[in-house]
Amino acid sequence: MSENVNTTVEDKKVKKVTKRKHSNPFFERLLNEPMVKVNGSEVYRQFCGDVYTFLYNGYCVSIKFNGEDQEFPETIAKALQRKLSAISKANTPRVINTKI
Repeated sequence: MSENVNTTVEDKKVKKVTKRKHSNPFFERLLNEPMVKVNGSEVYRQFCGDVYTFLYNGYCVSIKFNGEDQEFPETIAKALQRKLSAISKANTPRVINTKI
């Protein structure tokens, strides 16, 4: 009997989430954008930890550094790739111009 009650409660939770309307046009645009794959390379784990989270126009975005491809809306993927490039550049050893 308790399984039926839990299933019903879970079904109601799912319906609430899917029926929620977002009045923000930016969020609606993100939902309609094509999804782009971004690789969460394990190389970034030593600099950012297992998961990197940031806010993009007030929306929380997270990428896991587990070596797998993850899909994001195109706008978010571009911003994420810029951030990953900046992390990579900041942590790449630089050769100082020295005479040999």
